[in-house]
Order: sequence, then structure tokens, then C-alpha cells
Amino acid sequence: MASTLLSTTEIYDVSEISSMDVKSKEFKELIIRLVMNANKQNLAINSKNTGIRDVLETVTGQTFPPAVGRTTQRAGYSICFFDFGALPNAAPKSLAHGLTVNADFMITNYWGVSADLVTNTYLKLPYSSAVLANNIELNVTGANIVVTPGSDRTAFTKTYIFIEYLKD
Repeated sequence: MASTLLSTTEIYDVSEISSMDVKSKEFKELIIRLVMNANKQNLAINSKNTGIRDVLETVTGQTFPPAVGRTTQRAGYSICFFDFGALPNAAPKSLAHGLTVNADFMITNYWGVSADLVTNTYLKLPYSSAVLANNIELNVTGANIVVTPGSDRTAFTKTYIFIEYLKD
């Protein structure tokens, strides 16, 4: 699909529609246009990423190819961990994510953001810097989210971690 943008200029003259003969060519054309417009809306709605970020598992609206041995596409899910807290001082910090990891589970994306609320400074996680000690590594294992800064980042007291994944 090239675009999910919907036209906002579909205009139908109601006075003409009410006087149309339902057996006419024009009425049939109107029905075809209405059905095509409804189909465009369905495609756009079904292909969107919801943007809902929650501590509960949320269906993203993304779809992925079927798993090996399956015929149906797989739905994408997301979850946000708002309670990661402060970044550590040059040591790994872990938080159990609680996701059920099995043969059908696959992470498709993960990222985070951390804030120093005193200076209003924000870092995207993982964080990459030309200064090696400023880098911050972000990993997800079968059981945990692990953040490892290369230097003291305890001033960054609020951290959100987002994980997108497939589970079946």
C-alpha cells in the first residue's frame, strides 16, 4: 500500500442522490464509489500503528508474515515499562519484563527514553555518542530489560522502555 492517507474531499450532492433512479448507471456508479471509499478507510484503519502506549499489552495494528508452518499473518503487540526508574552509575540495571518467551515469541523493536528532570535533558535509548563513556546500551533478554550506561547517569531519574513483539 502506497499511502494510508484518506481523501477529505469526497462530496456527494444529496439533492441529486435522492432523485436518482436506483436502476440507473449513475446510481450504480455512486454505490461503487461509496464501496471503494469504505474500502480505502478500512485499509487505512487496519494498517495504522495505534500509538497507544500502555503498561498493558496493546495490539499495535502492525502485521507480520506468518510463522513457519502457519498460514495466517501475525499481529504486533507493544508494552511500555514506565517504572524503570533512574539510570544506574556505570553498571547494568535490570527489570523483569514478564513477557512469555517461547518459540513463537519474537521482538520486532525496542527503545527507550530517559529524562533528567532538573535540566530537562532527554536521552533516547540506546544512546550513542562519539565519547565512548557516554554511550548507553539497551538490551532485552528472555526475562529482563537491561540498561548499561558507560558513565554515571543517575541524574536521569525517569525512564520509559518500549517493547514491540510477536507472540503467536
